[in-house]
Amino acid sequence: HDSGHDGGAMMSFLVDPLNRPYLITGDVCSHDQSEFLKGVMLPDKSFSGNFFDLSGLVMITEATNGAKPMTKTPEDVLADLGTILKEVEDRNGLALIAAFSKNRCSKMALACISLGYVPFVDGSGRTMMRIELGNETVYQLLGTGKLIFTDEGAEPRVAREQRKSLLNGELGFHPIVAPSGTLEGGYSVAWAKDILPGRDNAVIFPGYLFPDSTSRQIFEMERGHTVVLKMWNKIRRRLAPTPANVRCDVFHFDFTSHDYQGGLVERARLAKPETLIVHHCENAAFESFEAATHLAMPYPPRIERGSHLKVLKF
Repeated sequence: HDSGHDGGAMMSFLVDPLNRPYLITGDVCSHDQSEFLKGVMLPDKSFSGNFFDLSGLVMITEATNGAKPMTKTPEDVLADLGTILKEVEDRNGLALIAAFSKNRCSKMALACISLGYVPFVDGSGRTMMRIELGNETVYQLLGTGKLIFTDEGAEPRVAREQRKSLLNGELGFHPIVAPSGTLEGGYSVAWAKDILPGRDNAVIFPGYLFPDSTSRQIFEMERGHTVVLKMWNKIRRRLAPTPANVRCDVFHFDFTSHDYQGGLVERARLAKPETLIVHHCENAAFESFEAATHLAMPYPPRIERGSHLKVLKF
């Protein structure tokens, strides 16, 4: 069944030969992902049948946002993004939205459009938008001037000139949406090299800031310090360390495609597992989710911290 996380993400329902049920949520989200994907709490009975009536349920779930309650609605977060984009536009700056290619580029491009901006989408974000929104929708947005794609046509020179014109302000203000959100690779790194040093500019991270990622490092560092980006050298065919001074504004917005603590706890409460295995999270997120689950359920399940290759017996 769809898990609500992004296109193709699934939750799996298994029953073993001894009639013991297992629910594996994968990455999961109960709030909608913009206009193209509905959130999912649990499937209705027409799908699950008597699955939740079986005894001994083992539930395996993620808890990326296990320590984070939903403090703002998606509409509030969108409005906050609009405020920042307007400020950057008014001071003639550039705004880079470094987003994950799958799900997030589509989501952020649609967010910009809904705010009245024409986003400039680069890299594999273009391919994912065609897959997730459909070619007809994408061509309609391009044709009506609501969306710009980097022209990666027969001549690479065309794309280079287009990017240069945008950086020089010749095309006007267009939020730049480019992967990846970690700033470890993809076109977002090339854009960041030019945008990070500008005091009037802004780099925006709309997704999860992975520990030890370049994006987390940039978000947490003081302005004026230097970060080392991993730039792809086309001639040498390898990554080349490239220093960039971080003088621009840096923001993080929770356009998350993972459930917040409330959704994670509610799913466990509704499923009523005997054993709850929690993975894909930092220790603080696990501990907070564990405590919230104990408070929400009159008969809390056995809760285990899952990790790679860890063996659990039950």
